[in-house]
Amino acid sequence: MRLFSPLYVIIILTAFFCAAFVAHRPGFSSPMVYDSQTWIQGKAHVFAGGEPLEVMSIVPARPLFMATIYLGYLWHGMDPYWFRLVNAMILAVAGVALMLLAGFVLQIPGARTKGTLLEQQGVSALVGLLFVVHPLQSFAVLYIWQREAILACAFYFGGLAAYVGVRSGRFRRRILGYVLTGTLFFAGMLSKEVLVTFPVVLLLAELTLFGQGLSQTVRRCPAILAITLPPLAGYLLISSGLHGPYSEHAQGIGSRLLGYYTLAGISPVQVVMTQCRVFFVYLSTILLPSFAGMTFMTAMTVSASLVDPTATLFAVGGMAALVVMGAAVIRRRPLYAFGILFVLIALLPESLLIPHYVFFGYRPILPMAGVLLVFGGAILQLIAWAKARGPDTVFKFTLVAACLAALVLLGCMSYSQARRWSPLDFWFTAFHSLPEFSEKVQKIPYLDVIANLSGVLVQEGKYAQAVQVLKKPFSARADTRDLPSASRPHAGKAMTNREIAEALIETFRVDRRRTAIALGNLGVALLQLGKDSDAISIQRAAVRIDPGSWLACFNLAVALGKAGNNEAALRYYGEAAALNPRSAQIFNNLGRVLQATGRREEALKAYVKALRLAPSIPEINYNLANTLLQLDRVDDAVKYYRRTVLLRPAHVEAHANMGAALLRSGRIAEAIESLNAALKYENRNPDLLNLLGAAYAEQGKPTAAAKLFRKAMSLDPTHEGAGRNLKSLESRFPDLLNSDDAHPGR
Repeated sequence: MRLFSPLYVIIILTAFFCAAFVAHRPGFSSPMVYDSQTWIQGKAHVFAGGEPLEVMSIVPARPLFMATIYLGYLWHGMDPYWFRLVNAMILAVAGVALMLLAGFVLQIPGARTKGTLLEQQGVSALVGLLFVVHPLQSFAVLYIWQREAILACAFYFGGLAAYVGVRSGRFRRRILGYVLTGTLFFAGMLSKEVLVTFPVVLLLAELTLFGQGLSQTVRRCPAILAITLPPLAGYLLISSGLHGPYSEHAQGIGSRLLGYYTLAGISPVQVVMTQCRVFFVYLSTILLPSFAGMTFMTAMTVSASLVDPTATLFAVGGMAALVVMGAAVIRRRPLYAFGILFVLIALLPESLLIPHYVFFGYRPILPMAGVLLVFGGAILQLIAWAKARGPDTVFKFTLVAACLAALVLLGCMSYSQARRWSPLDFWFTAFHSLPEFSEKVQKIPYLDVIANLSGVLVQEGKYAQAVQVLKKPFSARADTRDLPSASRPHAGKAMTNREIAEALIETFRVDRRRTAIALGNLGVALLQLGKDSDAISIQRAAVRIDPGSWLACFNLAVALGKAGNNEAALRYYGEAAALNPRSAQIFNNLGRVLQATGRREEALKAYVKALRLAPSIPEINYNLANTLLQLDRVDDAVKYYRRTVLLRPAHVEAHANMGAALLRSGRIAEAIESLNAALKYENRNPDLLNLLGAAYAEQGKPTAAAKLFRKAMSLDPTHEGAGRNLKSLESRFPDLLNSDDAHPGR
């Protein structure tokens, strides 16, 4: 089979997809996390609007990525399984693109690699497969939002392969090959801006792989600009034109970058020094991933100088050594030079332009290609070395076995990570990687981790743990001199809940939105732990900090409602609804408070709004049915009780209330059917037994009714309704007193 024939590529693509699917399948059905939850699931109403441009405007800088998410939504709704399945497909395509790139590069005479055509073909396939099964790809497949990263990789590798193919003479139609290069660069920019380094890497390829001198490389600049400038201009026009009310980022690249550095509160020099340390963390995740899993996010200690912390000096020296090494081997080992310098260049955009998040676990995915290209060249060098020393059959067998073992090991690590993948594990892993907090530690990622983990713990009902997580920055530590006074550990005594809130506000005021989220989680946890007064005070603080947050207003309304302050609760539910008129949860809760205050017509309107927004939520249908029943609209109430039990067959209250409504309207047989359905789930509920007994009495079956009344009283001897109904029945049918059921012990 000739190198990279269509059949070969199809076979490899299928194999790569199967490997990606098997490695990550255990995590496919896990709930969405972080940006996936916020910007995909949280924007469901935008997707449901049926306007593709509005969906793409959510992240106008990455419209192609958003378009693929929208197409997935049209195919399978918001089911995370199918989003991840598509991510695995894209990962397989990226692996094949890297394989093609490696194959083309290994055959360039200027790359000075060894090996036969078959050996080069095998090594290039190995490089692609290592990329696909590496545990880092969990962040590209299972963390749905980072589809943008793996799309960028596919287009980056594909565009680079097309350019190398043209320059090495593999593509005879040079113009078509350059157009393909520019098109893939354009598609990559529309997926993620990391492709901004693509023109630089083309120049790097000229300098290293094609053996061009510096002056010759400079002369190639016009051709490279002709390939890349039109796509870049088109990207800027499209992304600037897509900004709208749903956009995540402010318009303008300059304003975004300025905002990032303002949030970070650190200088560009400090960013560079810190990133030198982070680079070696990234390199270790590529070369030595762990079965224990890798961290998605952490807060790094910022390098204040070359000796603070001391590791900074060694990291800066190490980075300088890599640059020198890459430059030094350009002529003797061009492939190694290309791989080393590619890693450094590919990391630059995200490392330097997003200073408030110095570390993200998925960032090494694109640079990993440079490491794998160096690895592929080293494998061919080893084979050539073995051939020069005699028969190489044993060595080749050993080398193949070692490569297979590495593939299996990496695949097992990915599988292990996928099995554990869940919102709780996702954030607990990040939480455990946090350093002791100080003024030298990055505040925004630290806050992000504790806010998100506490939110997951609250959702899972682990309220005390959520409070402990939010206290972590203020636990005892060695160096607290530079911290704000409210943030310092309280020696000798535990912090009160309000002191925790004050410390969060004073320490993290740089990011008001996330601080309000953390306070909201603290307030919800305390409310569930019975600390109503503290909860209300803390939720009020969250609203003061971020008055534009519908969630802060909503949480305060919930706390006020639980405390019985319904008028204040109604006010904040109203503010939350004004800020987020697409939330069914707000209108459902608003309806409950209105219903509790006797304003049933207004409650009805609130439930109707909630139902329009989320018709498939059982509780909304149930609450609407209850209100309709209170308004004597029995038939309408029955309609929504039926919808409730269709959505949740085990909804006992809906079955019971529907039975009561049917009994009230004289539809006895239907009432009995509903009440029997309720008893399937709670057969020892005295209220249900009493109600069913009343239905049988109305149907003219006194014996069956009496039996049910007596069973209800055996479960609850003080049940007034059952006792009263039984006495009434026995007075009308005296023979019931002599039945066996009247004397069960006889």
